[in-house]
Amino acid sequence: MATLVPIGWLLWSLIAGGALAGSAPLLIAGSLVFVVVAGLIIAAVAGYMAGLIGSSNSPLSGIGILSIVAASLLLVGLFGRESPAVTTQALIGGTLLFFLLVGLLYRRTMNAVHG
Repeated sequence: MATLVPIGWLLWSLIAGGALAGSAPLLIAGSLVFVVVAGLIIAAVAGYMAGLIGSSNSPLSGIGILSIVAASLLLVGLFGRESPAVTTQALIGGTLLFFLLVGLLYRRTMNAVHG
């Protein structure tokens, strides 16, 4: 549980002063609960699959996609579908950063990541 403190601080530093600053306590609390619950489930499934097939490479991509979908559903649950435009733009910015990270990791352009 001590590792949740730096995660909470990092989330606070990213949210503070931005469009989502008004919802910071709710976002941080929801994110920390999500990290604990999803982390336990992902670790259990990945460990089971690694023991079953002898490698953890195969299930991790599917688990990664499921965790992103679950995080997206968490954000929809926190903000709803009737959010102001600024909130929606801030949430979409996180998706863009994810695609940039994937492009950086795989040394691909944005067109190759989307295609």
